[in-house]
Amino acid sequence: MKKLFLLLLLIAQLCFSIAVVNSLDGRDVVSTIYYAAVTEDKVVFVPPAYNEQVVYSKIGSGGNVLLVQSANSPVITGMKNTLENKGNSVELLVSEDPYTTNLALAERSGARKFILVDPVYGYNTISALAYAKLNKMYLIFADKNNADKVVDFIKTKNPQEILLYGYIDERVKGLLDKNALRYREINNGDKYDDNLALVTFYFQANPSKKQVILSDGNAFEDTIAAGDDPVILISPLVPSATYNYMKEKAASGQIRIAMVVDQEYAQTAYNLKESINKELGEEQLHVLVQLGQSVAGMGMMPVDFFSVPAPRIGLEIDKVEYNTNTKRIEVTYENTGNALEYAKSQLRVFVDGSYYATVGDEEPFAINRGEKFGMGYPIEIESGEITVNITSLYGTSRKYTESGIQGVFPAGRVTFTDLSSLSITDFVEDKETSDLLVTFTNNGTIPLYFRPDATVDVNGTVTKIKDENTYPLAVGEGRMIKFPGIAKAGSRIVVGANYGAREAFLEKRIESEYLPKGPASDLTIIYIIIILLLIALVGYLLWEKRKAK
Repeated sequence: MKKLFLLLLLIAQLCFSIAVVNSLDGRDVVSTIYYAAVTEDKVVFVPPAYNEQVVYSKIGSGGNVLLVQSANSPVITGMKNTLENKGNSVELLVSEDPYTTNLALAERSGARKFILVDPVYGYNTISALAYAKLNKMYLIFADKNNADKVVDFIKTKNPQEILLYGYIDERVKGLLDKNALRYREINNGDKYDDNLALVTFYFQANPSKKQVILSDGNAFEDTIAAGDDPVILISPLVPSATYNYMKEKAASGQIRIAMVVDQEYAQTAYNLKESINKELGEEQLHVLVQLGQSVAGMGMMPVDFFSVPAPRIGLEIDKVEYNTNTKRIEVTYENTGNALEYAKSQLRVFVDGSYYATVGDEEPFAINRGEKFGMGYPIEIESGEITVNITSLYGTSRKYTESGIQGVFPAGRVTFTDLSSLSITDFVEDKETSDLLVTFTNNGTIPLYFRPDATVDVNGTVTKIKDENTYPLAVGEGRMIKFPGIAKAGSRIVVGANYGAREAFLEKRIESEYLPKGPASDLTIIYIIIILLLIALVGYLLWEKRKAK
């Protein structure tokens, strides 16, 4: 009987656990891959251009399968039944909503370390995977729309570590601060710089790793999804920071092999290797190109890819005017994409059809998604008809542009002086939540727009909170803005706002300092004790006086 029990135990151990994701929604795919990274299960995704025999061959038979399947957009229908017919034990998790599924798999994984990523930036999910697997960290999608649910979930886990990777909405940070959830942040305004910072942390924790994967970060492939090798992001033109990093790590022996899983980048990787080895004077870096995938019984097959969500970028020039009061060409830009964008423009100015001057931006400026943003370019033009030829380069990176627009615009003359006036009229603390409620009031004679912010200093640790919303205020109107969880004793808070009469040109500034009072009960108790002591003293003196009589 004992031998039978041991045999059954051995058989049970040989039965593998595998997470399979059958969904056209890349967010379901990311969640399942990170679940498997934490639990150390094998993971298989069903690619949109799938070969059914390849998919089922990868999964195998006789295993314990967690099948994450989209309710509305599965790739293969009837998959649970097919897997069971092949002798697998299948548990089905139906994904009605990718964000709910993301948290459900976080719960199931048992993780207490988390990486937070904005769901728009799919390449960040690829960049972070190897580091996450090494440290058993689960990736959670977080933006301003689901911030409350995400933070509520995390705080129930007594988290050991939280990493904010790439751009994260200020509302998410504010709620983490409110709940005293400490976090680290990697956000350099550039996906390549962020990637290299995280790969550096990976090598610090796992210096024995000598192989990396070169990828543009646009799609998962089986080797990437396994999470065993860190990914270094590249493009057809390798960024200088990435090139120098690869050269440095090759010289030190930290990176010996760079694998390419997409043949599109084979020549880029080969050129990278040749250039680095030539500079180093010896063959320090080797490149492997994956030409296909070997599938049992089918030989060599094409590599499977699953594209992840990518930022949608877009920039429009809404208005061009010459302000005779400020002596500036004022351009209103609009971010029509779904991600934070950086833009940099050059303006060739013509007066009465003749070239007059060139002005522009020395550094890129940021425009939030859906935002209109105005830039003023100083130039003196006394008279004449003004035409401006504008070339604007823009993208999601502070350092590298991805796209551009060009157009010729007439610049009509306007005479505008911003007479708006904003004041901060009230501070209210919520003692239970430590929220700070601040009232901003339009005390001027014209309507205005404002965008509030706060800087919190606690014993030298400074946190900046920015509201991405722009609020209108009519004359005499006030608006209360809540800053969650910042009104704590011992902190110094500077609340402010950029404002102006035009929504795109918030060029005026107001600030006010506030020192939280701390628990009012402490001071009240002292007063009560003093009063009671005085009453007791008076009573004692009266008693002594009566006793003397």
